Amino acid sequence: MMLPYTELSGFSPLFQTYVSDFEGLAEYFAGNPASTTDLKAVAGCVVAHPRNHRHMLVEALQRQAVAYGADEASRRNIDLLLKPDTLTVVTGQQLGLGGGPLYTLFKTITTIQLAHSLSRQTGKAVVPVFWLEGEDHDLPEAGYLALPTSAGVEKVAYTGHTLPEKGNLGPVGQIVFNEQINEVLAQVESLLAPTDFRAELMALLRTVYWPGTTFGLAFAQFITKLFPDSGLVLIAPNDPLLKQASLPLFQKAIQEQKPLFEALTTTSESLQAAGFHAQVTPRPLNLFYVYEGARYAIEPDEVGYRLKGHNKTFSEPELLAALEDTPTSFSPNVVLRPQMQDWLLPTVAYVGGPGEVAYFAQFKKVYEWSGIPMPIVYPRASATLMEGRIRKIIDKNQLHWPDLAGDFESFFQQLVRESSGGKTDAVFNQMIQKVYTELDHLKPYALVHDGSLDRAVEATRTNLTNELEKLRKRVLQAEKRNHDTLRDQAWKAKLALFPANLQERSVSFLYFLNKYGIELIARLTNELTLETHAHQVVAL
Repeated sequence: MMLPYTELSGFSPLFQTYVSDFEGLAEYFAGNPASTTDLKAVAGCVVAHPRNHRHMLVEALQRQAVAYGADEASRRNIDLLLKPDTLTVVTGQQLGLGGGPLYTLFKTITTIQLAHSLSRQTGKAVVPVFWLEGEDHDLPEAGYLALPTSAGVEKVAYTGHTLPEKGNLGPVGQIVFNEQINEVLAQVESLLAPTDFRAELMALLRTVYWPGTTFGLAFAQFITKLFPDSGLVLIAPNDPLLKQASLPLFQKAIQEQKPLFEALTTTSESLQAAGFHAQVTPRPLNLFYVYEGARYAIEPDEVGYRLKGHNKTFSEPELLAALEDTPTSFSPNVVLRPQMQDWLLPTVAYVGGPGEVAYFAQFKKVYEWSGIPMPIVYPRASATLMEGRIRKIIDKNQLHWPDLAGDFESFFQQLVRESSGGKTDAVFNQMIQKVYTELDHLKPYALVHDGSLDRAVEATRTNLTNELEKLRKRVLQAEKRNHDTLRDQAWKAKLALFPANLQERSVSFLYFLNKYGIELIARLTNELTLETHAHQVVAL
């Protein structure tokens, strides 16, 4: 089942236009993701673009593959990157605890599917790649997972490291778990329902999440184990060889920051003038620097550059010298990250969610600035997993389930009005009025025969009205019981489909692997489609 994005809240006009009317945004992108011709044209540009660091890339990826426990299919795909006509389809994701939200699976599956599809279409090797965004320093955002409960969503957070009052803990991927990770896993296990699959899932989690390992390594090993034989290649950009290979790009970002800033600003203003939003706020410099263990944005100031939130300063020669000496201390922000990605990788398509589609809309001139071919931006699969018990509730009560995204009380009151429409009171009021009318007609006839029957007629009126009111009360009580059942069922549907917001963004995919087994991933790979212009509903 496919559902237009207009039926669901939380999708921006820019994203809706991109998937339904690409021509309305064509000037901001390299090509239409639905066009085979455009995909092939971009593939030709990517193959023609010179890359002199393929050996450095492959050496780094093979070393990382050993650490992640990659299988032979992935190792073969890494070696294919030595060939000048090999292409990649790339996706990327923050290193969310336990693998992140449900859409992490959808992103990865779309990437693997698209790589296979493009390989058939182009006749070239196309490698699916997962970019591990471990240089992000937002631990509170990455360091938790959310699981559905009967009361709502419960968050489980890693709190083994206290955030400093100022600054941060540095790149999340490099944070080493302490003993508190065992408490996290115990809490996860307590929140997951006892199923035939829980023991296997928890054993798998405990093999990758343990005191002494890092966020980055645990995430990479977990994803690797979930997608065996897929040929998926994982890349961690903080590798010294990859940073060394990216030096020319970072130097250009420092030395030519003004034209980059102007390119991004011009596109942002153009999008806003066209009625769309700008996802990314332009910054003068698009690099971070790790200093004394924390990661800081680099900002120009009156003497050269300053670390935002710190008093450390650099002149431009000093900043360039630091880049030469310790390139691993530098990392890109959201603007430069795709440039680094496509500088290193022969990317024909990037698989992204709605937010990523929006920020790529600002980047066409950025790619022109860097001289790197811009990839096709391919929307990831967006889907709701509809369990059988929830489908029964929806069908039985004829619910329009996308409306559950809003305020529940408003939804429920509207549901009650539609199901009963106040009919009970209307029916009984009409009946009582009939009793009054008929007794008014009967009263003169009775009094003709016996003038003392006036009180008897009124007593009859009162008795009949009282009996009808008793019946009304019983009917209303039964109706309330039905409404209580309806409320309970509608609330269960809301928790399943919109536990905080849309299911795919709200909950950890561990919930579904626990209920349906790790084999669910293979099933989703078969059932999700590359027709990602609409939201998909998958029946479980």
